[in-house]
Amino acid sequence: MDATHDCATDRPIVPYFDHNSPDYARDRFRWYEAIRAQYGPIAWSPHYGGFWIVVGREELVEAAKDWKTFSSYGPIESNGATAESGCPVKANGLFLPPRPKQGPLIEEDPPAWNPTRRALNPLFLPHQVSLWRDRMQTIVDAAVDQVIERGQVDFTPDIAETVSTVFSLELVGVEPSDPTTLAQAMNTTSHHAADHPHWAPAAAIIEQEAARITAAVGVPMQPPAPGGRQTVIATLRAAREAGAELSDAKISELAMLVLGAGFDTTASVVATTLMMISQDEGLRQSLIDRPESVVDAFDEFLRLSSPTSGLTRTAMRDTELGGRKICKGDRVMLCYAAANRDAREFPDPDRFRLSRRSNRHVAFGSGLHRCLGAHYAQLEFETIITTVLRRMPDFRIHAERAYKYDNIGLVDGWVSLPATFTPGPRLGARVAGIGPAARHNRRGVECAMVTKEHMQAVMEKYCRCQSERDKGGWLSLFDPSIIHEDPVGGTNTNVGLDQIANFWEHFPPNLKVELTRPIIARGNEAIVFMRAELDGPDQRIVTEPIIDNVWFNDEGKITRVRAFYD
Repeated sequence: MDATHDCATDRPIVPYFDHNSPDYARDRFRWYEAIRAQYGPIAWSPHYGGFWIVVGREELVEAAKDWKTFSSYGPIESNGATAESGCPVKANGLFLPPRPKQGPLIEEDPPAWNPTRRALNPLFLPHQVSLWRDRMQTIVDAAVDQVIERGQVDFTPDIAETVSTVFSLELVGVEPSDPTTLAQAMNTTSHHAADHPHWAPAAAIIEQEAARITAAVGVPMQPPAPGGRQTVIATLRAAREAGAELSDAKISELAMLVLGAGFDTTASVVATTLMMISQDEGLRQSLIDRPESVVDAFDEFLRLSSPTSGLTRTAMRDTELGGRKICKGDRVMLCYAAANRDAREFPDPDRFRLSRRSNRHVAFGSGLHRCLGAHYAQLEFETIITTVLRRMPDFRIHAERAYKYDNIGLVDGWVSLPATFTPGPRLGARVAGIGPAARHNRRGVECAMVTKEHMQAVMEKYCRCQSERDKGGWLSLFDPSIIHEDPVGGTNTNVGLDQIANFWEHFPPNLKVELTRPIIARGNEAIVFMRAELDGPDQRIVTEPIIDNVWFNDEGKITRVRAFYD
């Protein structure tokens, strides 16, 4: 019996572990604990051709640091890496199931990794990060200004995603054009596998952004931004002039890598942190009384949220890890979120402890592939949290209306995190990509304005209020002929606007209503995020977002709609 056959028999199988399933999105931390209790720090999933699940922190760090044994290379032959026998080993990159394109840097190991990382390093040094502090504050204030007078906010799209997308684009070196549409597209590719029906349209939007970045790479170099801030494009072009082998295409690929890596991971940590603060008044008050403690709390919030659940490596030789025999060619998933709740390293791991001194979390990864942008992520996190606590100190998140993604894919996160607070004054911060013009770029239903009186008449006809607190109500059955064409079962399905287009026909034809996020269906319910705008000669009212819950019957027809009108 050869060595490969021997190690292949040592596989404690966890049949339910599918990290692309809604069950995983809902129960992943319970799964991690069950695996640790039953199998120890490493076990085997039969999905996607089979792969190891590493849930122990010590074992994860050991594998992450041993890049010669556990390779990050993309789906091409050995790239110079060979097994101990001298035969090439096919490495399959970081993603299960595989993704269409191999990523530079993150799916490379030395020696190819070395010059690329060396070229990027100057931009990510602490001194360079500090030069972005004032600009980050301006971006955050501009986002808060858009909601501060309303007393209502959806922290995910309005603050977390807006700031992350606009800042990431500026860091890359391009002016934000339509950050909301780009954010929605990147959400789709982060939270779903490549065979998802909405992947291709989302990928097309991202390719358009890549083309815009490629065009920017070809523009003659401009002076540095005020304060000496550098960008990805400028940094890499300077490295090329100094002798680095970097084509325009490679610079564009690396810029897109920075854009993708800095978007929804940080937004997820911010959103999860705000939810935790909203649910713990003692923690809220502590952070308000001592704003500097937000810096100290960052690592603990990051440990508990762990937005990147796991990435995969390929074993380049027969080896052992966590007492298990790993075969050459085996896929090995490093579950960062699981390792961050390993009780061997973190006593009372599910509890937030501001006083936790030894916090060797792996939310940023470990080894040579540790997150290059960690300092920028911390700057963004600290700026958003301290600003929210200063300008909206009494915010209350409506947990009953908050929704997480039903599929984690690469990154865990929140679809919606609606909250209310005491309104405050605008500061007048202005940033390209943030404001009414940017919101009007959102794809949805575009209609003309109507008067306040006309809208009130519509609401009286279709809505009867249930309570003063949320001013919600049931809307009547709109059109019994509306058929939900996608099957709706136990898993969530994205629904296209065209499938419920008749829904809008029962509002006045000149009402301005637009979708602010993709429609999501879960079971017999669909969640619709809309923006309504009323304008007339003497008044102008904007409500954003309206969150509607649309129920379908077993035949797929709309039966009723729950609407929250602010």
